[in-house]
Amino acid sequence: MRQVKVVLREMGLEGDKRVKLTVKPWWEFLGEALTQGGWHAPVLVINRKIFTQGVVPERAKLKSYLEKLLQASARNAS
Repeated sequence: MRQVKVVLREMGLEGDKRVKLTVKPWWEFLGEALTQGGWHAPVLVINRKIFTQGVVPERAKLKSYLEKLLQASARNAS
C-alpha cells in the first residue's frame, strides 16, 4: 500500500509508535480478510474496520480520517 505509506510520511507518522502499518499479501491472508468482510483487494483496515476495499484509498480522505482518529486518541489519553 504505497498510498498509505505516502500519507503516513506526509503526516510525519512514519515510525510513530501510535501508528502501526502492516501489509499482508492478499492470497496468504485471504481467510483473515474474508472474516473482516474484505472481499475485494486491496483491503485497507484501520482499527479493525474496513476503510476501503477494491480501490486505492483517496489520499485526502485517508489523511482526514487518520487525523480525526489521532485527535480522538489524544483527547481520550488526557
